Amino acid sequence: CALGVALSVGLSCRGNPEVTFDLEVPQSVAGQTAWFEIGGFSEGYCQAIKPVMAAGMPLDGTIFRMAFRKGNATPPPVGDLKKGVYAFAAVARGEDCGVVASGCVEVDLSVEREIRVPLDALATRTGACGAEAQCSAARCVPSRDSTKLGAGCSLALLGAGPLGNALAATGESVSGPAIAATAEGFLVAYREVDNEGNARLPLLPLDAGGGALAPLVSPRLNGGLVRDYCAESAPSQTDSAALLLGPAGGTVVLSHPPCGSIGGVDVFTTDPSGIINAFGRYGSLGVTTSLSQGHALFQNGPTPVLAYVQNGQAGVAAVVGVDLDASERHGKFGGGTATGAWIAGDKSLSFLSLGAGGTTPPPPPPADAGADASSDAGRDTGAAPTPKGAGVLRLKSIDATNDLTKFTSAPAVTVTEGVGWASLAVVGKRTLVIAPSTSEGSPVDLYAYDGAERVGDASIAVEGIGDATSGDIAISGDRALIAVLRRGEVSLVAYDRVTTSPVPFEPPHAVSFLRDSRIPSIAKVDGGKVAVTTSGNRVAVAWSTAGRLDINKPVGGYAIFACAP
Repeated sequence: CALGVALSVGLSCRGNPEVTFDLEVPQSVAGQTAWFEIGGFSEGYCQAIKPVMAAGMPLDGTIFRMAFRKGNATPPPVGDLKKGVYAFAAVARGEDCGVVASGCVEVDLSVEREIRVPLDALATRTGACGAEAQCSAARCVPSRDSTKLGAGCSLALLGAGPLGNALAATGESVSGPAIAATAEGFLVAYREVDNEGNARLPLLPLDAGGGALAPLVSPRLNGGLVRDYCAESAPSQTDSAALLLGPAGGTVVLSHPPCGSIGGVDVFTTDPSGIINAFGRYGSLGVTTSLSQGHALFQNGPTPVLAYVQNGQAGVAAVVGVDLDASERHGKFGGGTATGAWIAGDKSLSFLSLGAGGTTPPPPPPADAGADASSDAGRDTGAAPTPKGAGVLRLKSIDATNDLTKFTSAPAVTVTEGVGWASLAVVGKRTLVIAPSTSEGSPVDLYAYDGAERVGDASIAVEGIGDATSGDIAISGDRALIAVLRRGEVSLVAYDRVTTSPVPFEPPHAVSFLRDSRIPSIAKVDGGKVAVTTSGNRVAVAWSTAGRLDINKPVGGYAIFACAP
């Protein structure tokens, strides 16, 4: 019995004919088949791949991996593949994810237009999910009962996978990802720009169990492509995407390079699932704009608010449909040397800016602030800090308001100096800021502020090599979830009692992504960006591998964890 599944493969040379897959499943297991997995390998041969396929599709080494149900009339697209010789592997799985058949062929896409993969039935069915797991998108994931599984914010892994296939096989620039909760799970958004100046906005939905669904197709974007980019802008397009979603719809914002015309931001509105329904551009000739990782966009009542850096000036602006509010109603941070800007709020609004200048950081809270005011309250603060960047991090906080111009005249406090990135989150009138540590032995510091008063700090230890190059923070109730990216590692750490005196859990609730074989493509992380968000009893993390990708690096990945009371 042959089950034919036609999948489009866009080759690197435009105008080439469509390439299709034909999966041939033996009659003896056709009735047992519920899921298909397909993977492509540019390195290695079927002889090396077949022995490890009894447990399913290997995650490491694939240039693409997709999963879809048998009978799906619109399976997810493969994406662009450079002409050449590939090993294409396929696996048939049952409803319980048990592998019933597998096969592999080597094909030269320079000449072949049809890829026929005969699958051989396995003598013994393997890889079925256990009693505490379920089959989602052809992968075993923990039960969706995240309340039981994540009790005490256990950070049990629910599911993980790679981001989409690269726009171009010859190299590209990738923005930091943005991630937001949806009614069904989460949505990841990021931008890719290839070496020819072609730009794309992938929108990857994730189900609540951690399975990746087919990328969203927005009729307003031709294949997800974004207009008016240029080849010379590609190396600089490594800032971050910004994303908000809600029951009434959402907003996606990307910086846009001048490219001989208007530079500024591209603003997209979406339906509640993330499908784009309108587009606009805000800016002017010669303007260079960047968006920072993690918290560049905040829902301020009914209105999204964007934090941006434009020609060295940090600002915040209301997003009005597919445009930004008039410039005279923007809030500004003094100085013209900014490199980062972040916005978050609850009962107060906090605006964080990174740039040159500033003063010596304020001293830590007094010793009588309580033993729990800092997890490293006893460390020696008299030694000179070790600079890990060139920026001064400053914070402004105001009462919740729609008048963003109040930020312009609000006083600023210096959080720390000598850093290259930061992020923040707000609960009530408490602001939590994370930034690279200025002391030896810890890659990240956490600072707690009530208005302009610093009321606590902590050093956060995570695994990895060298300095932390990116991080993000999200708050769920009285807990903070902190994601940190270092070379060859992504980590997630939970802190408790953040509305009073932030402390780590005992024993620590921390996850090393590199140490969990179910999370793919971590070892090649080097200079990418990371984002974290929460929804109910779940925590979602998305990351990019690097700002500039070559043929040997995946775009990035995601992981979803359980964190219940």
